[in-house]
Amino acid sequence: MMHSAYRAAFAAVALGMLGCGASEPPPPAVPLAVATPDEPVDEYGQLEILCNPPSKVLLDGKEIGTTPIKGFRVAPGSHDVTFVDEVGGNRTMTVTLGPGEGRAVVSDRQPNAVVAEPEAKPGKGGKK
Repeated sequence: MMHSAYRAAFAAVALGMLGCGASEPPPPAVPLAVATPDEPVDEYGQLEILCNPPSKVLLDGKEIGTTPIKGFRVAPGSHDVTFVDEVGGNRTMTVTLGPGEGRAVVSDRQPNAVVAEPEAKPGKGGKK
């Protein structure tokens, strides 16, 4: 009789385990590394605009600041970069950018010329 008591207890424990979810599959394992797609390409281009001495800059006819200008985002395509120079005249350069591209636009100009004054001529009050 003792033997049948053990069987009954074992059966009860086994049935109890089945009721506690022992028959459910284990949760899926967490992967150690997750693959990610390549970084998306920025849809804008970037300009670095430099001039010595510093100059006001127009981009496609609109003032955007004074050089140096770094990391200025623009839509892909062609753009006119104008360096404003009231003495020597404006200089315009055209630059073409694709998505995610960067370009430097540099314009070094000569220092403003100094206008020499005519030599003074001795007048009536000059030395004898």
